Formats: sequence, structure tokens, C-alpha cells
Amino acid sequence: MAREPLRLAFVGCGGIATAAAWLVRLNPGIRIAACMSPVRDEAEAFARRFRVPRAYTDLAGLLADTDVQAWYLASPHDAHAPQLREAIRSRIPVLCEKPLATTLDDGIDVCHLARDAGVKVAVNYQYRYDRGCRALVEAARAGELGEVLFGICRIPWHREAPYFEGTWRASRERSGGGTLITQGSHALDILLAASGGRPARAWGSVARRRFTGIEVEDLAMGCVETDTGCLLSVTSTAAATPERAVAIEVYGSRATAVWTGPSRPRLRVYGARVRAPPVHGRPRHVQHVPGVHPVARSLEAFRRWVVLGEEPLTNAQSTLPVLAAVTSIYAAAEAGRRLDVPTFPSSGR
Repeated sequence: MAREPLRLAFVGCGGIATAAAWLVRLNPGIRIAACMSPVRDEAEAFARRFRVPRAYTDLAGLLADTDVQAWYLASPHDAHAPQLREAIRSRIPVLCEKPLATTLDDGIDVCHLARDAGVKVAVNYQYRYDRGCRALVEAARAGELGEVLFGICRIPWHREAPYFEGTWRASRERSGGGTLITQGSHALDILLAASGGRPARAWGSVARRRFTGIEVEDLAMGCVETDTGCLLSVTSTAAATPERAVAIEVYGSRATAVWTGPSRPRLRVYGARVRAPPVHGRPRHVQHVPGVHPVARSLEAFRRWVVLGEEPLTNAQSTLPVLAAVTSIYAAAEAGRRLDVPTFPSSGR
């Protein structure tokens, strides 16, 4: 007998949710059972577009919907922690868009609440489900690059004024930051995983080079030193013209690995032979799931966690290292000096 699809509610109906909804339509194991946005027109338009049977304008209505089994949380960043707490209190599993929270304290609190309540919470750091990124991390962790000495990631993206103007993204309080937390954290997350260490110290600088009327940065440069002595550098911008590919470079004592993407992703390794995991089958160290895009694989991995109990790559606690690193870079930039990264629970990844 075929298994019933997971009945998923979309909390937030904006651009990210729309992109995810198209991928959900390709997965017979997931059905969008409801959606919620505080903007009625947005919720109703999303429901019509994706044939969602019920649209809500507040969490109270959604929480009362007993047909919903899990949430995909795609609301503004400042809503993540409070909405996650509501879901955890109601014992609802959640796949949350990054970041888990805008502060490390809130992120740790959500992880503790989820653990104590036995509620599954994952974060959509979908680069972990890119085949090349996974092969890079596996090769580094397996010692195939030798000792990891340092890493560099660059996110030279381009955004136009409407991306910020009149939206929550322009507010430091609502977004938690600009390009670093929104775009750069994906690549920094992969660097941290490849390093095998925990972020220990951070420093950096942020600026508004193109969009001067916003509260957040459109350019960030930061460094993180891990407890293993590895140095990681991140440069992230929304002001590059034209936009170029993301690059993640890991330099080992024996070999160097360079990933570029996310469009037309490619992994190149200099000094060693490393193959990307197969499309089907289980790679050496990490879970593999099928899907046409890393976000599709992240959604499917979350479904398998809820339905089958298979642990995903992106449980909430495993994303605390990158949240700690990003928030520490911001704090160091404001203080104008290198800072120790606050302690946080072990990621377990």
C-alpha cells in the first residue's frame, strides 16, 4: 500500500516559499495542506496558485488545523524563533528556512526546547544536499585533502533596490543582518563542516557600498578561526555587478578542493582524486536523498525524518556553528576587534 503524503503547511508565502512549493509539486510524498501569511491577499494568492485547500492569516488558525502534520517555515527572520517555539509547544515538526534565529541565544533556546519536547526541527541549509559540496566535506573530513589549513568562500551576488526597499530585509532588527546571514552563511556553513572544527574566534567588517539607505550590510568580509587552528575567510555581497558564481575553496596540506555554484555546480580537486557521491545509493558518511535540486533533497530529507525517522543533515543543532560564526562576525565588526565566539551545544554532525 502506498504511503500517504506528508501534509505540510507553508508558514510564509513569499518568494522563497513559492520556489519551494514548485519543488514540492514534484514530490509525491509531500502535499501542501495549508498556508499562512499575515497578508491575506498573499495567502489567498498562494493558495490559488498551488491549489492549497486552506489559507490562514494567523498562527492561531493554522495551529487549530488538525490535518496539518508539519510546517515549512519561510517567514521573515525575526519570526523564526517565536514561530518555532509555537510549533514546538504544539509538537509540530518544522523545516525552517535559514537562519534558525537572528541571535545565537534564541537559536540555542529553540534547540533546547525541541530536544526536551522531542520535536523535529531542521533548517534549510540546502548546500549540504549539493553533491559537490557533500563530496568536498566528505573528502576533507576523511583526510583526503590532508590537514585542512584554511578555507575561503566568496558570494558575489547582485540585488536590485526592491529586494531591500520597503521590506523586512532592510531592517537590522527584523533580518538579523544583510548579505552575510542571508547569502554568505550557506557557503560558510560548508567551510565550517569541511574544517572539522568549531568556530572559536571571529573578526570582520561590514559596509553599505551600494544600498546606503538600509540598516543592514550589502558587503561583509569576515574571518573565523576554529578550535583546530583552521582559518576560514568569507566575503559576501549583494552589490556585485554582474553577479558571479559562489566559490568555496578548501586548502589542505595534500590537496585543494574548489566548488563553484549553485547554478551549474562543479567540484574540482587539485592534488587528489575525489568523486562526487552517486545520484542513487548512500555515500560514505552522510545521508543521500533523491531530488532535482538541493532544496528538493532538503525537503525530501525532512519528510523522511518525520515519516521514517531518518536523521537529516540539517537538524537545528547542527546549524548552531554557522549561526555562532555569523553573529560573532557581526559583533566583532561592531566592536572593531577580534572576539571569542560564545559557547554553544555540540552540533553532533
